[in-house]
Amino acid sequence: GVDTVVTAVVDDPSTVWAPEELVAAGVEAGVAEPGTLGYSTTNFIILQMIAESVTGSTLQDLIADNVTGSLGLDGIFLPPNDDTTLPDPAVHGYLDGACLDEVEEAGVTVAPGTDTTDWNASYGQGGGGMTATISDLLGWATSGSGNSLLDEATIEQRLEMQPLPDGFLYGQGMMQFGSWIGHGGEAIGWEAIALQDPSTGTAIAMAGNGCGGLVNGFFDAIAALYPEIPLF
Repeated sequence: GVDTVVTAVVDDPSTVWAPEELVAAGVEAGVAEPGTLGYSTTNFIILQMIAESVTGSTLQDLIADNVTGSLGLDGIFLPPNDDTTLPDPAVHGYLDGACLDEVEEAGVTVAPGTDTTDWNASYGQGGGGMTATISDLLGWATSGSGNSLLDEATIEQRLEMQPLPDGFLYGQGMMQFGSWIGHGGEAIGWEAIALQDPSTGTAIAMAGNGCGGLVNGFFDAIAALYPEIPLF
């Protein structure tokens, strides 16, 4: 499952992943069982495959043409699977925290602080493989994570939150933390979060170049900056 993918990426960072391989790893781990409630990156990869099959376009083009392009966010894009090189200048990513613990538990030896900037990131794809500038990430948060492109009925459906087993409230590609809505993301070397309070329009975007464990720090910073907007 996830352990298999992370371990394989660390073992050979140049690997280019096919979406079918990622889905197979998720199914093997039991994270895509029909009718079960839980957060699953595998389901987003499956949605990617459906979208590409129906439209005949790549997910990269679909996102650029219909989402980021429409919002004027040219600094956000999904890199092609065979070339996930970051544009200059780019913040370097480092292997530490939860990801380091995960690969070590799987029996892979890796030096803490390993630079992951040049690693192929095709393990993300439609499950969260986007690249962004911090200013455009804020623009994404300001759009309500794309809600500004949708009609009211779709937005309402998207924001119908259900509690996940870990306690987080989740809708359709949206998380809720108190009055804040949006999403966090993680690659091997980076973490980011983009949130908006719809009642005030306040938006915030944060990113860090570590792998696992930064989310609580993000929450502490948000609570300090906006104590009047509840997180939980």
